Amino acid sequence: MILLSITGVFKVVAIIIGVAIVLKVVGQFLVARRNMEAERDLLQKDREEKEAMAKHQKTFGQTTVSRVDKNDGKSENFSDYEEVKP
Repeated sequence: MILLSITGVFKVVAIIIGVAIVLKVVGQFLVARRNMEAERDLLQKDREEKEAMAKHQKTFGQTTVSRVDKNDGKSENFSDYEEVKP
């Protein structure tokens, strides 16, 4: 009788240890996955920043003229200056 309870205790302890090991391994995989996603996002932001900087360097000092659509809702603050006759 005592022998059966000792083996049962060892089985329960082994199962608990096994579950703890499995959870630890799964946790490590999830942390590694999160770190890889964070690194990928960081590299993408860095690449976008470098592209924006290169575009800025390319167009630095150049003047551009663009038309403003008077019917566009975004251009409410646009004032079309006309020459005033004295």
